[in-house]
Amino acid sequence: MMVLSSVGPVSAGPLNPGHFVPLGSWSVGSGNYTIDTDALTITDDAAPGVPLFTGVIDDQGGSADSFGPGGAVTTVGANGIPHIAVFTFENLVIEGTTTLTVTGHRALALLSHGDILIDRPLDLSGGYPDGGAGGFDGGFADSTTALDGLGPGAGGANPDANFAAQHAGPAGYGSDGDVGGGSGTAGQSYGDLLGDLQGGSGGGGSRSGINNSLFAFGGGGGGALEIAGLEVVELGPNALLRVDGNAGVALGGATGSGPGSGGAVRISGSEIVLEGSISAEGASLRAHSGGGRVYLEGLGFYLVGTAFDPASLVANVSVAGSAADAGVIFLEPKQTIVPFGESLVLEDQEVSAASQSVPELTVRLGDVLIIGEAIVPAGGGSHPGELRLSGVASRITGGDPLVISGSLAGSGTAQVPVTIAAGGSLDLGNDTMTFPGDGNGVTDDGLVNLGTMNLINSTINGDVRSPAGTTVNVAGTATFNGLFKGAAGFSGTSNDVVFNGGYEPGDSPAAVGFGGGLTLGSGNVLRMEVGGPDPGAGYDQLIVAGHLTVGGTLEVSYLPPYLSAGGQVLNLFDFGSLSGTFDSIDLPHLPAGRTWDTSHLYTEGIIAVVGSTTFGSEHPGLSMGGDENGNGISNYAEYAQGFDPGAPNNPLPGPSFSDGARLSFELRSNAADVFSQWVTSSDLEPGSWRPLVQGADYTLLQINESGSRQQIVIELLPMESVTRRFIRIEFNGAP
Repeated sequence: MMVLSSVGPVSAGPLNPGHFVPLGSWSVGSGNYTIDTDALTITDDAAPGVPLFTGVIDDQGGSADSFGPGGAVTTVGANGIPHIAVFTFENLVIEGTTTLTVTGHRALALLSHGDILIDRPLDLSGGYPDGGAGGFDGGFADSTTALDGLGPGAGGANPDANFAAQHAGPAGYGSDGDVGGGSGTAGQSYGDLLGDLQGGSGGGGSRSGINNSLFAFGGGGGGALEIAGLEVVELGPNALLRVDGNAGVALGGATGSGPGSGGAVRISGSEIVLEGSISAEGASLRAHSGGGRVYLEGLGFYLVGTAFDPASLVANVSVAGSAADAGVIFLEPKQTIVPFGESLVLEDQEVSAASQSVPELTVRLGDVLIIGEAIVPAGGGSHPGELRLSGVASRITGGDPLVISGSLAGSGTAQVPVTIAAGGSLDLGNDTMTFPGDGNGVTDDGLVNLGTMNLINSTINGDVRSPAGTTVNVAGTATFNGLFKGAAGFSGTSNDVVFNGGYEPGDSPAAVGFGGGLTLGSGNVLRMEVGGPDPGAGYDQLIVAGHLTVGGTLEVSYLPPYLSAGGQVLNLFDFGSLSGTFDSIDLPHLPAGRTWDTSHLYTEGIIAVVGSTTFGSEHPGLSMGGDENGNGISNYAEYAQGFDPGAPNNPLPGPSFSDGARLSFELRSNAADVFSQWVTSSDLEPGSWRPLVQGADYTLLQINESGSRQQIVIELLPMESVTRRFIRIEFNGAP
């Protein structure tokens, strides 16, 4: 007996029994039962009219092709992936003298929330021409017809006449099938079991006999079977799981058609006890057959640097095909351990299996515990399980980035950029993890979180980017010593998020929430952007439900062309309570007459733009309608355009063009009594003049502030049936 101990399933491929509602427990030791994957029923043959259990359909994440009862997969073009008939139990035991018969075309999954014991044969092999449940049909040929097999790797038909030995090619997973001496198309290799459950393809039909007087069926592909439990999965000594391909049949003395390939078996559990046998062989014809596929997830521990004999783990597993049509076995240890002083490349490991007739044996890493070194392969790598670093000496190295679609955990150093994919997670508990970072927060720096970070009393060194839509769950204290950039929210209540190396909230202006407290350390630089008058949408805002501790530097910058008007209030911080002060506050330059008011920053979290001028306050001796310098322009008109109406020799203000289409003009930026604007028209009729505001006839390029002047640059756009544009300044409410 072989016992392979492990932890819970992590692969994205196998079905998760916890996602399906159990039908109860089923334990049988005798009797005859039929599982019909078309009708989705399990019945007692002694009372066939009343199903014992009714299953459900799984469409393999939407990738399954169209599939209906009584027929094979019909859209076999690109995928050929069947629906799965799923039967889920609390516990499942099939033993003693029980006989199980499987019918139908859908693949079969037997799942359990607890243990599974199967100690009886279970056969989903192909027939002729029908494939096994989840497998694909073989072709047919007679005097008028020659049909290919079905499935993405199907053998092609042999249409030739008047030959006594014509054979279509087998369908295979491994390398291409062979035509076997005939003129049928060789079956193609396809698929694996790491994502979709997929059976064997069918062999092609072949005309045979003098004048095509005889006919034959291609062999059906082996079926597709999944067995998954949340606890122990045991195949007893009397268990034989068969998903073999069929050799096809010749009627009336014909020499035969192409054989079907071996099917697929996928088993996962917290522990696998493998005493029985698994057969996913391709049918043999003239030494040509397509091998099947077996994937076992629930194997023990792979210790890098020590002897590992995977062939002994699969001594009772056969995926045999001919040499040219190899089958494969995937072994996924639940944990691969990399000891101190050892290194492991983070990719599937091809291993030798000299003592076992296995054409291809692949160890998929599963969970990896790094005490030594893990190496990201050239071109970048990805990891679907848990990758755990175990101490300050453990590290991830290489020259290219690593993508984590499972989870990254523990303490150690990643010397390459790491991305947590959507659906992945970073899980730290009392840990310190270090990532690259130069403080610039560019895309390939440090850690990019597109999933979830779960942090318990942990520290992250290096740059972090976590955009809107991602989550950071915090318990205790989470400390970031590098630059943190992005609009991720921080959940959790009794906690404190600490930024020491820089914080830039928002991918653009955003409101970022903190469910607990926030500490801005003495070396931190908090950079907040202002691009509009509204919090969140226009400018960055931090909403801290708990206590806010401030320190370091506060930098506020404008996003051109926006400039706050006099009286503008920016509510940068909402908080439950606040302590501390910023060591320095860096605020944008304001035009003459406006100043920043920070007196309410530590009490209400706001800063404001205050101050403005009026004509009367700046020029108390001048009348607005007069012309003090005698240049033909009223005092008010000069003042509105940023000029001093009392200064002699003022040039005539007006717009200027550049590049033939760009117009620049000036207005005063801080006067409370200026109501002026430039307007444009296609003719000089007063009723047709239109204000020069954002619209279809121009694009605003920029607004520049200099002293009391505001320079506005626009680009005029062509208008239909317009050959000229007239521009004038309009003073609304002016004397």
